[in-house]
Amino acid sequence: MSTIKTGNATIKMGNDEFILYIRKNYPKYKTINAMLGRDIWVWIRNNDPNATQLNNGVPVPTMWDGGGAVGADKLPQNATQFQFDRTLLVPLYNYLDALGTGINNPGNAKIQMGNDEFILYIRKNYQCNIENATLGKDIWEWIRNNDSKAIQTKENAPTKWDGPFGPTQLPKTATQFEFDRKLLVELYDYLDTMGTK
Repeated sequence: MSTIKTGNATIKMGNDEFILYIRKNYPKYKTINAMLGRDIWVWIRNNDPNATQLNNGVPVPTMWDGGGAVGADKLPQNATQFQFDRTLLVPLYNYLDALGTGINNPGNAKIQMGNDEFILYIRKNYQCNIENATLGKDIWEWIRNNDSKAIQTKENAPTKWDGPFGPTQLPKTATQFEFDRKLLVELYDYLDTMGTK
């Protein structure tokens, strides 16, 4: 398994990413974004007393356009951003799965995520000029090299947002994967490395 270290003990992510994950994987989950976002922050704060809400806790506009994809029980138009201990990524996504399923411990070693989520993370955090097609191929190659049982569950799946689309903006479609969730910390280390290229 290759390991790429960015040297960052913390990660910057927000409710836009976490709510996107829930809306994609659990479409029947209808808790409104304000309550869902609050619950996610409480979980992060309870598990990392040094976690902070960025921008003084004021939600910032998301990268996607409004339209039909945005709503109280769809994607948020604005989202609070956090900085927290990156080693919490695996238990945090376990928590998101528990919210989506209503089961306190889903117990699934695999996670389903896609290039839409990973490219969103890079576009939010870096001025990266690598085109989405190249980012997507490189991300899949990294996942496959680090989890021989990883699979592509769907190619060219339509994304949940309404744009803006472009080769160095948000993707209109994205390949989805199933892979070992224990790789999340190292995968986001890799995404940080790609973002700085």
